[in-house]
Amino acid sequence: MKKQKKLILGISALVVAGVGAYLIFRKKPNRGSIITPQKPSEFQKFRVSTQTSNLNVRSAPSASGSTIASLPKGSIIFARESSTSGWYEYSQDGINVTGYVSKLYLSSDLSGSNSGSGSTSGSYSKYKVTTISSNLNVRDTPNGITIITSLPKGAIVWAKPSGTSGWFEYSADGKTTTGYVSETYLQLI
Repeated sequence: MKKQKKLILGISALVVAGVGAYLIFRKKPNRGSIITPQKPSEFQKFRVSTQTSNLNVRSAPSASGSTIASLPKGSIIFARESSTSGWYEYSQDGINVTGYVSKLYLSSDLSGSNSGSGSTSGSYSKYKVTTISSNLNVRDTPNGITIITSLPKGAIVWAKPSGTSGWFEYSADGKTTTGYVSETYLQLI
């Protein structure tokens, strides 16, 4: 019994000594350098400025992240700096993070010519993609089977009526026709 009491007292002394040492040697916060959480920056509009192809939206801020969507050259998108150098957080709706894009292919210059030169007279206007849950397919012809690319829900794009009922000409640069999209999923902005 005495051995058990000594053992319990010994353990208790070690615990008390450990807590005491922690309280003595722990660093106290410097009141002048308290870090307050920063509100994430707001999403801003950028133009996709790839040279020839679409910009991949990645699942992680890395070229090894899986491609979850692609954004056509000339598209206006919502993005903001991420904590990973060289990468921006991409948002379809300007509120929630959807994925990541390389900042090398974004331009803050949103200006672009919208003097249409496709097969239908008139100029391109900006539309918002309003699909319910998936991307909007860009097809090679109105009612076409071949999909050229896809536009994410919430993307801001250039389009104009095509002359075929229910279909709009889509333009990646606001100048020439890239393909055709269903007018059902476009909202004029």
